[in-house]
Amino acid sequence: MPSEFDTLFEEVALPALFEQHGQSVTHIPKGVVTNSATVTAVFVPDEPFTDNDRGEGIIYRGELYVDDSLTLDEEDLWTINGNKWKTEENGEAEGGMVVVNIVRRKPIFTTTPDRVATGR
Repeated sequence: MPSEFDTLFEEVALPALFEQHGQSVTHIPKGVVTNSATVTAVFVPDEPFTDNDRGEGIIYRGELYVDDSLTLDEEDLWTINGNKWKTEENGEAEGGMVVVNIVRRKPIFTTTPDRVATGR
C-alpha cells in the first residue's frame, strides 16, 4: 500500500512535473513504428562523451521519466527532438513514474590524407 507521501506525489506533484518540464516524445514499443505513440516525458540528458578507444564515436546517455501506465520493454525506442534513442534499462515504477535509461550513438567518420588523395 502506498504511503501518504507517495499518493500525494502521484496525484499532485507528478502532473505538475510533467506539465512544467515535460515534452512530447515518441515511444516506439519494441522498435515497431506502427505501434508508436506520442507521450509526455521529462528528459534529462547526461554530458556526451567520445569513445575513441572502441571507435563508437560520440555516446549520448540520459534518463527519461515516463508515466508508469506505459508498458515498457528493453527493446523500446524513443524519438526525442528528432533523434532516435534506445532503451538501455527500465527502472522500477515508483511514485507514478518510471525512469528509463536511454542511449544513442553518433559515429565519427575520419578521413586520413591518404584516403582523400586516393579516393579510398
